[in-house]
Amino acid sequence: MIFRFLVGADGASMVGRIISWIGSIASVVGLIATLWAKEQSFTGWLGVLVAVTTVSFVGMLFFEIRDYRRAFPPALGSAEEIRSYMFKWISKGGRVAIFTRDMSWATDQIRDLLLNKARRAELTVCLPARIPLAEELQREGAEILTYEDLGYVPQSRFTIINKGRMDARVAVGRQLERGHVIEEFAVGDHPVFSIANDMVEILSRMNQRGHGQ
Repeated sequence: MIFRFLVGADGASMVGRIISWIGSIASVVGLIATLWAKEQSFTGWLGVLVAVTTVSFVGMLFFEIRDYRRAFPPALGSAEEIRSYMFKWISKGGRVAIFTRDMSWATDQIRDLLLNKARRAELTVCLPARIPLAEELQREGAEILTYEDLGYVPQSRFTIINKGRMDARVAVGRQLERGHVIEEFAVGDHPVFSIANDMVEILSRMNQRGHGQ
């Protein structure tokens, strides 16, 4: 009960599955030891059984750890950590779409990266209203989407990388008690990706209609 309280229901469930698999592996290892004792030698088929058991266990452990990290991403403790994450995320290549409030995280290093993206026509920025950095990025080729007429500022903050490709991913930030957490989702992983992508596309079409009037 205490363990479940500390890691949460999902975390306890994952660890429970790992413990269950460890028990299964232990049973197989016990069987191998028994057969080995009877054979008095390590035969080829016993070697195959050991290899399959080892690979299965390592594979299951890898996927459980991966799923756990997705369910419980580490918290970023400072503004510098958030900026470092954003720089690495945006640097991964392909078209980038950023849904932000004021781009206050855009340090000189990130600004240079965004300008290079803009020059390659690989940058879309969604903002409540235009700011000087957005104007500069637009002059360099970025698509700047604003929504002043809505009279509402969404709480969502996210960045899509490789937009329009099969390997597109979105990073969504939110504030929790343990700190600022950024979660990543790929195409088809979770509805969050589709919602984020739809928000950018809707704003793009709204802006196009506005300029056409």
